[in-house]
Amino acid sequence: MNDPGKFKAPFISKERIWQETEKLRAAHPAGRGVPVQVLELAEFDLGLELIPAEGLREELEIDALLMGDLKISQNELDPEVRQVLSSIEWNEPF
Repeated sequence: MNDPGKFKAPFISKERIWQETEKLRAAHPAGRGVPVQVLELAEFDLGLELIPAEGLREELEIDALLMGDLKISQNELDPEVRQVLSSIEWNEPF
């Protein structure tokens, strides 16, 4: 497992973020409207498991938490998501 203390997120320009966001929104029904249905997009279109956790804001002053090993097989991804993720330059393969 990678040492979280040594992790450095890659720089991605605002323009690139907007481009990739628009590709993702166009590829998934929950992302096409305004406001974007973020929970539906994450859970149903991207296949992420959302588990409510009580007290995050009160105890940790955060809204959300990513847990566990986030390494996933590319075969598990929706083809459109795989294409978007593949187009981003990462320090390490996802």
